[in-house]
Order: sequence, then structure tokens, then C-alpha cells
Amino acid sequence: MKTKTQFKQEMRKYFREVVDKVTGETFISWFDNLWAELEAGGQVIKISGTNYVKDGSDSEPKSSGAADVTDATQQLKETVKAAIIKDRAETDVIDLRNFKDAVNAAVSEESGADENWSWSVKAINKFRVKIGWGYTDSMGEKTPFSVRTEAGWVENPVVIGEMPNGQKVVAFVGDAPWDDYKTYEEAVAGVIHSMARTARNIY
Repeated sequence: MKTKTQFKQEMRKYFREVVDKVTGETFISWFDNLWAELEAGGQVIKISGTNYVKDGSDSEPKSSGAADVTDATQQLKETVKAAIIKDRAETDVIDLRNFKDAVNAAVSEESGADENWSWSVKAINKFRVKIGWGYTDSMGEKTPFSVRTEAGWVENPVVIGEMPNGQKVVAFVGDAPWDDYKTYEEAVAGVIHSMARTARNIY
């Protein structure tokens, strides 16, 4: 088991940046809510005036100098991480209809750049964009090019483009050095351009 202070340090170390990005809360506010949920769920016990959170690693509290992260503690972290992912999936759905202008502009650019075949927007709904290409349409292909988002990726929200042959284009969204685009609008347009370039090379 870990004391409240030890548990708080673990959560800060592994999740502070994630929590701030996902919920928009400060770490302290988020942690206080988490601790209240753990108490309500019977996961907190008091021994000799000290609160401990159960992690299944042992039946007795360890001293502050006792050893590092156990498998059980890691499982606890994964539980918290899964809760964050679930919360984001439920509350932070990206509505692709908000990027209609960016979709239309990108498709129009690709249609103008394609010497032989036109590109067109077949449908835009909350969760998916469907795009047609004259070449695959002429071949009788029923599966469109599509774009969707996965905001539930805690480390990196992504925009995913999928081509009729199943090949995927993935763009990471965020401010980190490894991200491809800073905004979803840029990422949606970028994925459309990437799919079009790839399509002209492989078909």
C-alpha cells in the first residue's frame, strides 16, 4: 500500500501533463476528486492515523523508503489512465462537421492538382468524413477514402485517414515536438493531402 502523499507523488509524476491536457483542470483539483472517488469506493484505509490507498501489492503499509514501483502499483496507474481515456472519449468528442471548410478546401486543392481524376466530398458527419476519387469510383470501388479522429489517445490525439485498400495515414495532434500538426483543422487537411498523394503513387 501507499500513503496518500506517496500515491499523489506517483500520480503527479506519471499523469500531471496528461491530466492537464485532457480535463483542463489543475493537477490538485483533479487529484482531490480522484481521492474522493477512491475513498467512496473503499480503496482508502486508515492505519495509525495515516491514510493508505490499496494497490494490492501487500497487506501492510511500507515505509517511505521502501521499494519502488510494484506490479500492483503499475496496475493501479493503468486503472487511472483507463479512467482518463474513458472520460476523454465521453466528453471530448471531436465533431468533424466543425472542419467542413478545411475538408472542402483540401479536397478542392487535390481535385485541381489531379490532371486525370476529380476528388469530391461524399459526406461529412460528426465522426467521419467520406471522400471520393474519380479513379477508384471508375473501377467500381465502393469504399471511400475516409477521415476520423481518436481523441481518446491520452498521449497523442490523432486524425486517421483510411484508403479504400485499408492503408492508413495517421497524424498526431498537439504541441509536442513529435506531433505532426498543432490543430485538428490542420491535421484533417493534412491527412487528406497525404492520402491523395499516396493514392496517385500506388493506384
